[in-house]
Amino acid sequence: MRIKSLEFRINDDRINGEKRSPEIVQWFAGYEEGAKETCMTLMFFDKHSDGYNARFIGGRPLELDFEEPKLLWELMKYAQKVLDAKFELEDFCRMESYK
Repeated sequence: MRIKSLEFRINDDRINGEKRSPEIVQWFAGYEEGAKETCMTLMFFDKHSDGYNARFIGGRPLELDFEEPKLLWELMKYAQKVLDAKFELEDFCRMESYK
């Protein structure tokens, strides 16, 4: 889900054989005319036995100037709800497979 320059993505793709963690990134316009957008990871979510934990990349979320300061917080809450639901469903499916 992308809102303005911030995006939450689950990342089902693999890089070098490893699945990337869900993350929140900030997009930036290309610096040269016709250049593509680039993004920077602000935070990612690690999956543990109890669910997903949010981890900041250094102080990036605190250092950047956002168009709307509350937007990152709201996107973080949205991401956590989505990942909690995903975790519960995966846990349910795993437990049901043992019957």
